[in-house]
Amino acid sequence: MLKKSGIPNEILQARNGEVALQVLAGNLQDIGLILLDWQMPLMNGLEFMGGVSKVPATAEIPIVMVTASSSEENKRQALEVNPQTLPAMSSNLTNPTTSCRWSGPS
Repeated sequence: MLKKSGIPNEILQARNGEVALQVLAGNLQDIGLILLDWQMPLMNGLEFMGGVSKVPATAEIPIVMVTASSSEENKRQALEVNPQTLPAMSSNLTNPTTSCRWSGPS
C-alpha cells in the first residue's frame, strides 16, 4: 500500500515483534519511522513500542501505532507506554490507500 502511494523510500517489514527488533537493530541508521501493528504475534505492538522507546538509540524514532480498535483505553495505553505515539486507530483511517500520498523528499 505504501509503495503504491508513491513513497520512494525502502520499506522494511517483519512478521512479528521479535523479528521487528532484529530488523530495527540491523538497520538502525536507515529507519525514520516505525509503522506498528498492535496485534503482532510473539510480541505485541505495545510490548515492542515499550522496548524501543526505552533505548536511547531508538527512542526518537517516530512510531505510528495501528489497531482495528478505536477504544479510548487502547489510545491511553499506547500514550502511556510512549507519549510520542501517533495512534492511528481505525476511526482515523477512512481510506488509507487513497489518503496516503507522499509529498516529502525522496
